[in-house]
Amino acid sequence: MRAQPTRPWSLAVLLLLLLLAARLHAGESEVSPQWTTSLWREGLAYDRIAHSLSSTTLAVAGGERIAVTAGASSDVVLRRYAADGSVLLARTQAAGDDQSQSDVVLRPDPDETGFYLLAGAHQDDAVAMRFDNALQLQWSVPIPHSGICNSDCVRMEALPDGSIVVLRPPLLARIGRDGVVQWTADVVEDAGGFWGGALALGANDDLWVAVSTTQATLARFDLDGTRLGSDTSSCSNCGGIRLTDLDVLPDGSAVLVGGTGRSLFARYDAGGKRLLWIAGSAISSSYQHVAHDADGAVYALAETWSAPAEVHRIDPASGSVLWRIPADRFVVRDSGVLALRWTDADLLADAVTATGLTVWSRSLGGVHAEASQPRQAGGETELLVGDRSLEPDNPCAVYPRVVRLHDDGGIVRYPLPCRSVQGPAWLYSLDAVEGVGIVASLGAQLEARSPEGDLRWRVDACTWCDTGWIAAALTTEGDAWGVRQDGGSTTHPDRTVSIQHIDANGQIDLSVPAATGGWSYPEIRLFATPARVVVLTVARGALAWQSVERADGASSVQIHPMLDDTFHVLSARMHDDGSVTLVARGLIICDVGCSPFNLSVLRIANDGTLAWRHDFPNAYWPAAPTPDGGAVLVSQNPDANAPPLWRRIDPQGIAISPIPLTGVTPVWTVPTDLYGPVDGHWLLNTRDFEEGALWSLTDDGEVRASRPGGYGPPHAFGSGSYLLSATTPDGARLQLLDAITLETRALLPFGASDTPPFDNFPWRWRVLADGSVYGTWQSRGRTGLARYILPWGVLPDRLFGNGFD
Repeated sequence: MRAQPTRPWSLAVLLLLLLLAARLHAGESEVSPQWTTSLWREGLAYDRIAHSLSSTTLAVAGGERIAVTAGASSDVVLRRYAADGSVLLARTQAAGDDQSQSDVVLRPDPDETGFYLLAGAHQDDAVAMRFDNALQLQWSVPIPHSGICNSDCVRMEALPDGSIVVLRPPLLARIGRDGVVQWTADVVEDAGGFWGGALALGANDDLWVAVSTTQATLARFDLDGTRLGSDTSSCSNCGGIRLTDLDVLPDGSAVLVGGTGRSLFARYDAGGKRLLWIAGSAISSSYQHVAHDADGAVYALAETWSAPAEVHRIDPASGSVLWRIPADRFVVRDSGVLALRWTDADLLADAVTATGLTVWSRSLGGVHAEASQPRQAGGETELLVGDRSLEPDNPCAVYPRVVRLHDDGGIVRYPLPCRSVQGPAWLYSLDAVEGVGIVASLGAQLEARSPEGDLRWRVDACTWCDTGWIAAALTTEGDAWGVRQDGGSTTHPDRTVSIQHIDANGQIDLSVPAATGGWSYPEIRLFATPARVVVLTVARGALAWQSVERADGASSVQIHPMLDDTFHVLSARMHDDGSVTLVARGLIICDVGCSPFNLSVLRIANDGTLAWRHDFPNAYWPAAPTPDGGAVLVSQNPDANAPPLWRRIDPQGIAISPIPLTGVTPVWTVPTDLYGPVDGHWLLNTRDFEEGALWSLTDDGEVRASRPGGYGPPHAFGSGSYLLSATTPDGARLQLLDAITLETRALLPFGASDTPPFDNFPWRWRVLADGSVYGTWQSRGRTGLARYILPWGVLPDRLFGNGFD
């Protein structure tokens, strides 16, 4: 797989850039990437129960089933099951902006050649779709809205001729089997906001429609969209009505339910005349669903704020409750109901007769199981149940599966419909080497690319897992080292962490147990060479140093106690002799009463022993290792009226007397970050009471330049520049600041400008000495990689310390 070039570089353009490079010290030219590529990983496409007041399964010919679940973001997932429960077909379909906020309605086409799906979010348009039984989309029709619907916003019914009627308050529409909108009608005038609605087919070729705003409106339409009549009630004694459901009875009359903490039960004759209206304190609960069984008995789901939900059998003539049983959901049977209820231990299904007698009870899952609205047909009940507790070690167990309950209580569970997809990958770590390319850790995968963007190799740690490589580093020969975690979270008893070598062909040829575990950058630092790797790992109260030899896998470990139980390695550098200098700072998360944390600077020798260390109690100082094996630190001056102090530790660990940074003003400014060096200059970030500033400092603490403004730490540095975030009129960018003058040398776009703030991105960047930059490329919902070629590269004046400035 080859990355896509985004900007051709002709010879003429390159020559022109070389001619201009020496003059491009402070320009703000935008450098487009040489190539970009998206990062993908194989993983489970987790489904969940779709929000619906009706069933999300239906039967098709030959004992087969079709089920709908909610997928990621705006997708719904369609599956067709064989009679034995195996998945015959599966597909995803975009349906609205966000299925986590959507209602879904599923209805069969009466001719059994397909089915209809309606999906709509509370504050967005709905979309009506027709599929054939092979799950192929036939058409899609948007259903616009003119007001915000707060809940239960979409309704749909299929008519005998194969057309459908959809309700998205306040709009009612009829759509033919061919997808052509035949008519639309407004149930009420736009009131700006709606609290649900209901739709049912009448016994006299009419439509019953209920819409609730500050008033409750029940309207009847014929099948041509002509209003036959309506009834509106302001319900002055119940504080507004939210109509939730209506049901047409065998005699042609209709019952309407709803409530706002106090319930509504109403009944109308076949002509739409109100016969009964009970609201307010007459009944103390809100009704959410109403249905009748084959004998005409009426049942409603009652919810209260202070007691468990119940199913009520209601006398439709008087509205009185004949009996009640605990239930969170129900579906009518030929006589009576099947009720679902969650207890403290599990999810139960109860078969209840029309007299309120429980015939049998079956467990469908644990207390955390999810379930869809059941469907009753052919003497059995069918629903979707998702419950990982049934198979805790099976990653597919989170999927909703079809469960069928026979009238005698027998249970048939379909196999779990595990589904894998190639989805966006998260970038855990990135490393790049001049002339070699880049290696990226995507968690369960490692991916290496050449400087031209070609995929060199890709290694998978596991299938359908959330663990894998948490850090990786590339060597000059094109091979790589990685730290891999398997077995769940860092506290999991079966968790293992290993250090692995991957050869230049992408083959794992060495794996050694890691000394201790961390779970992400910066808890783990790798220093990779073709011959060996040195790994620094943060443990509780200690730093683990581990060296692994490439030739024989020999591993040596040294543990260095730290003064803080929790700490971060702020920066670390390996030197030519194999030693490592690092800066660590304690991490305390609390508001008051915390023990002071410490700043520690350590130099660890090539064999892992401690060469020297300095600990600074209660010091929140910026610090960084130097290329020669020492360190520099910036502290506040004990004299509040004096500037910050520039502190140095030489390579032998001897602290040199601090000198005041007289050029850093005002004197009360607080140093926060220190990075570098680049071209012999350090980048200091400070903040005072009102704003921040950047400072370019020499090794002797001389201020060469300053730049006002609030900046975060640089994402990377090299090639004469520091890479920092910036906001421009064209959107978020990265800017390369000259290491000496701190002027903007270039701007780097990093993808879509309408993505979230760049501080939330998984920032991983490398700036190499040859003028190439590798980094994170963003697009909608995806993370990728990009390579940039800086126009100036390594300039002659850089080699002479920029003496012309």
